[in-house]
Amino acid sequence: MKRSLLLNIAKGRALIYGQDQIDKNVIPLLIKIAISSCPQDRGIIFKELVIRDNHKVYTSEVCDILNVTKKTALQTMYNLKILKIAEICSDSVEGAKGRPETSISLSKKIEDLVIRCSMKDLIS
Repeated sequence: MKRSLLLNIAKGRALIYGQDQIDKNVIPLLIKIAISSCPQDRGIIFKELVIRDNHKVYTSEVCDILNVTKKTALQTMYNLKILKIAEICSDSVEGAKGRPETSISLSKKIEDLVIRCSMKDLIS
């Protein structure tokens, strides 16, 4: 979704409410519009990243959440990395044997935004 579209929605809301400028009360509306407008798999994983305290999800969890193959889960995770929403890393899962499992966590910039906007409360 283009940023200008969200800006126009925020301006329209301000106009409807007789405000001279956009205030932060419009942020929850813009977040809901942006998440509901993105591809479903990305929205689901983004919400999952936001509501988790450590803001991290492993490939096996993405497979379970989306009910997809590992290849599809990794593609979804990679797409979030390309969009600079998340970062991919290899982690050892506690108690697991063998190769480290790939995980995805919110990028620092998005994590700061999540905390600043109390997004966890907005999404859950």
